Amino acid sequence: MKYQKFVNGITTAYMHKGGIKTLALGRLSASWFRQIQADCAHIIDGADPSDVNDKRHVTNWTRPTGEVRQFSLFNMSGKTEDTTGDYGYLGDVKKKNLVFPDLEGLSRFARLFMPDLRNLRMNGMGPNSALNAHEEGSITATRYGRQHILRFHLPIFTNPGARMFLDDEWFRYEEGTLYFFHHGCVHAVANDSSEPRDHLVLDCFLSKGLFRRLFPGQCSPDPEFRLVATDAEAFVSQISDHHFPDFVCEGGRVIEGPIDYGRSVPHWTDWYRTNYPSVFSPLTRSPG
Repeated sequence: MKYQKFVNGITTAYMHKGGIKTLALGRLSASWFRQIQADCAHIIDGADPSDVNDKRHVTNWTRPTGEVRQFSLFNMSGKTEDTTGDYGYLGDVKKKNLVFPDLEGLSRFARLFMPDLRNLRMNGMGPNSALNAHEEGSITATRYGRQHILRFHLPIFTNPGARMFLDDEWFRYEEGTLYFFHHGCVHAVANDSSEPRDHLVLDCFLSKGLFRRLFPGQCSPDPEFRLVATDAEAFVSQISDHHFPDFVCEGGRVIEGPIDYGRSVPHWTDWYRTNYPSVFSPLTRSPG
């Protein structure tokens, strides 16, 4: 896949007009993935998660139901319940560290995304739990253009009842496969099983270096991470069509009815409007 084709595809999806919503990027070797599973089980058994159902949680606006927990694994405090590292700007990355640098399987996986890693967390769902439909801003305006933020999922422990929703489609992800997941789409996740579901979730700042390391037709940075070879193999087959009755935006506004298929893409002028509002305010003429 060519870089510009990918950027065009995710920009189209941001506007809810099709485009590239999800891709299966490759598989980790069986031995490496077992090590990551053991690392994650160690965290689940011994570390403190944050509760997404807590009204103060940074992700609570997504309207969680059931048991939804998060272990934050890349921040400045070294605490798994600390969500303050979930967001931030490109320059903040240098201030953050892995919470468990000694867990080699997990640390080796995180290095695939360096130096573009924005956050790393493990999101867990209990039986019959969900994050309901919501829309995020995966593209931001900068002084010189646009900054794309990509989300990746690595299912660690999953089951056939776990589903991933993106706009008007839903998908099922497999353990040990790394996926691009377009969180700029209206999206939701649900675990309709009696078993828990745990994913490693990462947000990254898009760069050409990140693209070369992780996307189809490129060169894998680790011999035990086998990239899919072609564009056609990367596209994930949808299970079924799906329609949300409503969804919530980051500001808290709930939109009822069909998805708005006209969301505009941020432009560099938006950055100046935000940072220098007086320049764009209407001129007032003095009488005379």
